[in-house]
Amino acid sequence: MRKFYILTILLLVFCHVAHAEQKITDDMLYSDQYILILKSTKDYNEALNFAKQASKKLGLKFDNEYRKYSQKDGIYFSATPKEGVSEGDYFPRRYSGEFITLENSKYYSELAPGYIIVVAGVYESKVSSHPALNKSKQYYIDAYVKKVNLWMGCVH
Repeated sequence: MRKFYILTILLLVFCHVAHAEQKITDDMLYSDQYILILKSTKDYNEALNFAKQASKKLGLKFDNEYRKYSQKDGIYFSATPKEGVSEGDYFPRRYSGEFITLENSKYYSELAPGYIIVVAGVYESKVSSHPALNKSKQYYIDAYVKKVNLWMGCVH
């Protein structure tokens, strides 16, 4: 009987430790990032035309590869992108870099849902976004940087 109690206690301790490790791991897979937003609109075609124009003015690549739009689903992947996401799925832009993309606002918990946002950069700190924000404001006075907490773990 004593062995049973010892095994039960060990099992409970193990389960508690495993749960704590899982929480730490999940928390570590989120990261605060700063996104440079040039425009927010409910009109996809307006956002698309704006993004193409901004790409030329700012000298940044417009990356719309693998993306399509439907009024029902918003932006979604039309083919399997490099990260292995299935066709029809979507996940928000999350890695550092300066290029133009169109994103669904509903996937950023800090933003109001229902908008197509024109993103010109993702940065690891607010300070690192300042040069791009200053350049963007020369053409787009309403450009701003928003701190968001993004899932950086596996998406497939």
